[in-house]
Amino acid sequence: MKAPRKRDGATFWRVYKDLGEPSRYVERFIVSSWADYLHQRARAESISTAPGVLFSADQRFTHHLRLNVGHPGDARFDGAIKTLGQLALDLQALQPALEQRLEKKRTMKRQLNPLFFECDQT
Repeated sequence: MKAPRKRDGATFWRVYKDLGEPSRYVERFIVSSWADYLHQRARAESISTAPGVLFSADQRFTHHLRLNVGHPGDARFDGAIKTLGQLALDLQALQPALEQRLEKKRTMKRQLNPLFFECDQT
């Protein structure tokens, strides 16, 4: 599992065993951008996309996603666009909660740093 996640842009990947339910494993991976996350979710829906950064040497398209279509007018195209739109809306709904968690972690880190410095100086 690690190689496919890394290939798809994961910057961090781990599998954890659920201590409360020994037969269950939880996968955790982090991607570098929301476009990469949307790309991952689209692949899970069998929608072929490519992050925009693949098409620009100077990284201009970091917030773009290309939908790969084999034949214009394919009936699956409309369904793929609708599904991508829903995935983007779901992602947009998650963003405020994720940013709150990130800010909470930053605050905790700022509060803890003086303690580490005091320990190092003694």
